[in-house]
Amino acid sequence: MKILEINNLTKKFKNNEVLKNISLLSTGGETIGIIGKNASGKSILFKCITGLMNYEEGKIEILEKNIRDRENHLAKIGALIEYPAFIPEYTGYKNLCLFALFNENITKDEIKSLMRQMDLDPDSKKLFKNYSLGMKQKLGIVNAVMGNPPLIILDEPTSNMDTTGINQMYTLIEKIKENQNCTILLTSHSKEDIERLCDRIFLLDNKYYHYFCVFYIEEKLDIIFIVFVGSCRGDKYVYLFQYKRKWNNVIISSVCCYAGISNHIL
Repeated sequence: MKILEINNLTKKFKNNEVLKNISLLSTGGETIGIIGKNASGKSILFKCITGLMNYEEGKIEILEKNIRDRENHLAKIGALIEYPAFIPEYTGYKNLCLFALFNENITKDEIKSLMRQMDLDPDSKKLFKNYSLGMKQKLGIVNAVMGNPPLIILDEPTSNMDTTGINQMYTLIEKIKENQNCTILLTSHSKEDIERLCDRIFLLDNKYYHYFCVFYIEEKLDIIFIVFVGSCRGDKYVYLFQYKRKWNNVIISSVCCYAGISNHIL
């Protein structure tokens, strides 16, 4: 079954096209990295998928149902977009129990287990407003993955987290990929996140998009060199991208076409 299908999605703000003719298909069992410059439309794409933002043209289907039909499609999505938002006067556990009311598949035992996997104490009396930024981010990740949603959206999931928290998140996502046939959409400015977690790359560049599979990544001094293998209109390409420090300020240093690339790479 198709978990997520996007066809010719276009989003405008007045006369400014932020996304144009975006198409994406996933049948599950993969993590797709959404990368691009700041203001390239990554979070806007996520908001369109979740129904938080309307769009002018195109179609979005989750589990082969159009999200505009309003058949409770949000129950099929777990999402952390931009920043975690919870009730400040509630504890982390109580906040998650509140969200669990919208999905009958979520149990209290699952909530406690996921919190502990992210080093959060479900029995703690600390209120959300007193959480550190890293703890808030961890709670947002737990909220996104609980209930085994077929589609998980993580917008900069490692933001504000230390090395220990990042590794805990890696372990959690890898366990989900191993045990669930779900699709994970992930944005990040960290090469480690993309290299370790993502099976495919979806590059948003000047409102258009390109598909890639990560083939090679090397970091040297403050420059990151990444080789993607991709295809366009039936032709196969090798792209060498040169990034300064992070995913921002993309400089395409060379584009070469190789007709002999094996199909199994793509």
